[in-house]
Amino acid sequence: MAAVTVFAADSLTGFRSMRTRIGRHPAMTTWFILLLMAATWMGLRITDVIISNGLGGELAIRPETLLLVYFLIIMGKSTVDTNQRVTQNKEMTMILSQPVGVYEALWGKFAYIVLGNLAVLSVILGTVTLGHALFTPRLPVPFWFISCFIPLTILASAMGFAFSILTSQPVMWKRLAGIAIIAQLASALYLSFDRFGHDPGYLVPASMFILAAALACIPVASRYFLAAWNYEVSGAEGLLQRAGRAGSGRIFAALTRWMEPSTRELFRKEMVINISRKEVGGTLFTILGLGVVLVYLRTRMGSQTALATPFFSIVLPLLVCIGLYIAAVLQYAMMGLGSLGKEGQNFWILKHLPVKSEKIFKAKAGALLAFTPVIVVAIAVPVPFLSGMGLDWVLFFVIAGLALAFAYTAVGIWSGTVYPNFDEGTRGSPDVMTMYLIMMACLVLGAIIVGVPGLVMKYDTIVGILAMALSADWAALFLVHAVRRSAYNYDRLEAGV
Repeated sequence: MAAVTVFAADSLTGFRSMRTRIGRHPAMTTWFILLLMAATWMGLRITDVIISNGLGGELAIRPETLLLVYFLIIMGKSTVDTNQRVTQNKEMTMILSQPVGVYEALWGKFAYIVLGNLAVLSVILGTVTLGHALFTPRLPVPFWFISCFIPLTILASAMGFAFSILTSQPVMWKRLAGIAIIAQLASALYLSFDRFGHDPGYLVPASMFILAAALACIPVASRYFLAAWNYEVSGAEGLLQRAGRAGSGRIFAALTRWMEPSTRELFRKEMVINISRKEVGGTLFTILGLGVVLVYLRTRMGSQTALATPFFSIVLPLLVCIGLYIAAVLQYAMMGLGSLGKEGQNFWILKHLPVKSEKIFKAKAGALLAFTPVIVVAIAVPVPFLSGMGLDWVLFFVIAGLALAFAYTAVGIWSGTVYPNFDEGTRGSPDVMTMYLIMMACLVLGAIIVGVPGLVMKYDTIVGILAMALSADWAALFLVHAVRRSAYNYDRLEAGV
């Protein structure tokens, strides 16, 4: 009964928060539905064309591969949700102070996370079903493929929930043990999909079997929850703050050499907060993993004849552009979107600091741009270099990475002041609808910033690189303007929002 009470309270709070945000921005909801339908139509049409014309060759994506990608996305979402609502949530004090056991409280929280993921799945399946009926009625969709989504959703939710708790332990060997446990389950899922991929009737039973094992991890994780929660809420954050006050370090001194003292301290605060939030480490890990995946996809292509498409000349540049887009959206746009909301109850302190608002957002933008070398080293340099595209393309994509960093940081911090979320229960993270809209806006903006110089690059290398440099200059100017507009929006916000 206690678990049901926790689940009901979270569900009611989440519903009220969503209704309030939709009421504030009704036009945004309509635009979200239109973009979702357009993206679904494009995906179904591309799939229909590929299957109808026999395109894809060795790169033909199998249905079980799409299921694995979906599983990884939901598992990542569940890990982030657990970090925000459970392991790093100070409001858990209110629940733990009640006559509610840790075991019941965690099951209530887990049920809410599962409900949110199933709601996302229902929106996806509903949109795809409508788009399939309207635009691609002849596209075959096997029943076993649809049947796997529900067990995979619950499985990903359970593994993400346990992964967040087990990897938040204060002792290193316990974290490694937690990673090993989750890795065994993930490996079992991958091997089962690889083994039964040609006999899909076994995929649903295999998913259900692994689901039972993943659900068994939740009682185990509940025994270590208090240690994880104490470490994340007080221990790790206090340790990082003491480290920030102890000394600058050479890297920090080099980054802040030309900053004013007030901006330097604001920048230090942003770096401490960003590092203490596990989303930063997860984002960097995802970017590094994305680079490995892109290199792997390039090795699967083999020679040009292995790819059955007349557009092979744009496949390799497009592969790098997709990697840069995903990495830049995660690091700059999504983190910038929550850069103001993460202040939470400390917003009124930030509001009364004796500094100009523009300096606050310069520090926030600088804290995001400080991780730009990771994107350059993980994607912009190795992927085109290992693909044999030449040093000219490597230089082009390095500049493109800088341009996307400037542009997406501008979009992120500006949107964070227009659609701020000060909900302590989510630690200031934006809702799914806002994130999707920003991702689509960044996709169009990135296509203009990088796509136009890329077309020039196809005809003249030197002019293409110069065009990309000019585009990066415009993106930097856009960032300067966004910082000023963000400061203006920030001045108009009240501390009680």
